[in-house]
Amino acid sequence: MSSVLKMIQNLPQATKGSNNVATDINYIRKSSVLVNEALQKGSDIMQMSNGDIIITEVKTVTYKYTWNNEKHKFERASSGSKIKRKKRAPIAVPRLKEA
Repeated sequence: MSSVLKMIQNLPQATKGSNNVATDINYIRKSSVLVNEALQKGSDIMQMSNGDIIITEVKTVTYKYTWNNEKHKFERASSGSKIKRKKRAPIAVPRLKEA
């Protein structure tokens, strides 16, 4: 147990005027949450020495093409994940008569 206490005592002390983010407990808490969330999404993360965090996300898009024998060409098939939205007719707003 005494070795753990010695180790804790030897840790650098954070000072209020320090610009080193590595010793700022608020930075450490918030950055660890941000990094963990990004890692769960499968993102790439770079943590710079000045404290900046760069997160790179890549979105995978899959298209399915089927062969149309009649037209002799490929056509994009619907993936089923997109919902086709109908265009709504514009709403007529009655105008007020000027007095």
